[in-house]
Amino acid sequence: MVVPNCKYGENGTFIFADSGLNENPSADNLSEIAISSSKSFKQLIGKEPKVAMLSYSTYGSAKSELTEKVIEATKLVKGKDSSILVDGELQLDSAIVPEIAEFKAPRKPTKGKC
Repeated sequence: MVVPNCKYGENGTFIFADSGLNENPSADNLSEIAISSSKSFKQLIGKEPKVAMLSYSTYGSAKSELTEKVIEATKLVKGKDSSILVDGELQLDSAIVPEIAEFKAPRKPTKGKC
């Protein structure tokens, strides 16, 4: 997605991966989706990707089976490809707005710049 005149993302450019074809992906599936998306971003945009593993929770603000899956998927991405800058679990605002990331997820790797 390209958002004109947007200071977020890579000058308003984002790649969102939706697991809509897989209704309930496993943590491993989510990790593979993230890795594939990061490769697509690098190929299409020519910049290093910053991957946010999105959730309705930011670093434990909610606890459920779903948030645990995103946490596990984030760990799997890091284990499978340590060159990818990945952060999660994050709500969208924490992923793309540095001021909110500083409040909700201070000292985390992507710093709200996904």
